[in-house]
Amino acid sequence: MTLRDWWREHKHDLRTVITVEPLTFLFTISLFLTFPASQALYIQKICLAKYKDDVVCSNLSAYHVQQDYVQTETSKFFLYSISVDTLLAMGSALFMGSWGDKINRKIPMILPITGQILANVNYFINSFNPDWPVPVLLISPVFAGTMGGFATYLLSVFSYVSVVSQGAKERIIRLSITEGILQLGAAVALVISGPLVERLGFSVTFGVSVASATLSLLYTVFWIRDPALKTKNTDDEGEEKKRSLCSKLFECSHIIESVKCYFKVRKGYRRFVLWSCLVIFMVIMVTVGGKEGI
Repeated sequence: MTLRDWWREHKHDLRTVITVEPLTFLFTISLFLTFPASQALYIQKICLAKYKDDVVCSNLSAYHVQQDYVQTETSKFFLYSISVDTLLAMGSALFMGSWGDKINRKIPMILPITGQILANVNYFINSFNPDWPVPVLLISPVFAGTMGGFATYLLSVFSYVSVVSQGAKERIIRLSITEGILQLGAAVALVISGPLVERLGFSVTFGVSVASATLSLLYTVFWIRDPALKTKNTDDEGEEKKRSLCSKLFECSHIIESVKCYFKVRKGYRRFVLWSCLVIFMVIMVTVGGKEGI
């Protein structure tokens, strides 16, 4: 099927043409606005907690001793933040990885966005209360990690694109567009984050982040369609209906299915490619995490 034929077939229903692209842009804007702004907020709160001097903290580069202390403490707290977010996200991702296949494709997209909103609300409130203890900021990565974090968001979005695509050619095009929009959103957010903090302050920056994430949540709830799940045999379907949603979400089989995915026998070198992609993603995330901690 050519692109022209595909457009003729789908143009009558925009919800099959435009799917996760706006969601990806809005969520990425929110996420990458938060990274540099939260680090700057850590610096401000640590400085004020130690020196209690607005003059020193507003021009920290002119005070080398104080700057060394603040940077060291900020690196420690940022390490705690990344560790909490990562460890919690690892646990939740093991459950959410198979939720899309067995329960609902939208749940693994909605939860990370919700976590992002709650994390930024905490930063937003802290921006009005600079005298609050610094560890209060660690509530934000707890929210984000518990709800799945960036990793769960990525797996849910790309899984959704793969499921709704018709054929390999359309899937490659959709995945490429989604990845491009993700990079565009990150670039835009990183460009505007500094000026927003410098000219309008932390509250406006985190407010914009909350607004962007909220728009992405509303878009997901009201625009994104949940594709039909694979049909099951009648006996299994009857048993499934008797179970509560809670038991469906938190059964151990989700973890087993997520782990088995990497050991399943596949044609050709597909399992090797899958492991290679996992290693590459880990290297990228370590690099990004290390860069943000500098």
